[in-house]
Amino acid sequence: MKTKLLAVPLMLLLCSAASYAKDYKVKSGDTLSAIAENLKLAGTTTKGMMNAIYSNNPLAFINEDINVLKRGVTLQIPANKTEIQRLADSYPHLTSNENSTSEIHAEIADIKKEILAVIESMATSKNVLEKNVSNL
Repeated sequence: MKTKLLAVPLMLLLCSAASYAKDYKVKSGDTLSAIAENLKLAGTTTKGMMNAIYSNNPLAFINEDINVLKRGVTLQIPANKTEIQRLADSYPHLTSNENSTSEIHAEIADIKKEILAVIESMATSKNVLEKNVSNL
């Protein structure tokens, strides 16, 4: 009876250990996309690898936000394409609806324009104020 009880936990341990190729310790400056790009397997995408890494390690992210990786944590990296695909499909944290780089640059340009308009308005107000003060 003892042999059967020990065999189940041992099999679970062996199965779970076989699912991960390696551990990766996050260093300062690491990003999920860079880690995924460097560690992805042939036939997998960076986005799929990112989803798989996140799905395996949600507590490695601040407030479970896929964009904010904690420094110093150890990530469990999936070992095979089947596992990566299963995790990526089960937990689609990154979708094709995400902003592209060009969309983000366009938003930044719009914000810059708004800031410049506020600065111009402040400069005009300052000039008016200085004229009013000099007339006193």
